[in-house]
Amino acid sequence: MEDYKKDAENLILAAYHRGGAIQFNQSGLEGYRFGYLYKINNTLVLYGTLDSKTDDGTWFKYTLNERGISLAESGGFSGIESTNKQNEKDKELDRTFKKVAVKKQKVSLLQAVLTLLSLMIGLLSYVPSSKLILFLVGGCLLVALLIAYLLFRALFHDDFSS
Repeated sequence: MEDYKKDAENLILAAYHRGGAIQFNQSGLEGYRFGYLYKINNTLVLYGTLDSKTDDGTWFKYTLNERGISLAESGGFSGIESTNKQNEKDKELDRTFKKVAVKKQKVSLLQAVLTLLSLMIGLLSYVPSSKLILFLVGGCLLVALLIAYLLFRALFHDDFSS
């Protein structure tokens, strides 16, 4: 953060701690050059009102508006930045949890299909054995594996494509 923004932030916080207003002679800005005061003042007016502003960049009193009070309550500019970073981290965690939930649903569905296929194969094995029955069981097993493979690819396609 640039120095003038730090000074503006300090003034906003000082005004907040003094009931919402501060006088120029309490600000610690005496002796600063006009260009620097101009930058500070441009920041201050976003968060309050400068009363009795003069041509040399000084003023009599600075009073916070609602936005300035809100800024001070959040800890100033650095407080807002840390809050924004935390919000971004929270959003990323939410996205990650949603992805995990979707993958859990996909795995559950695949498990259910595989369980049904294994039950079908188990039931077919109880049929009296003959070459035709063994051929049908083998064919069903191949079809079941093909269905499981295709289902797996359909469910997890987005996980493997890069």
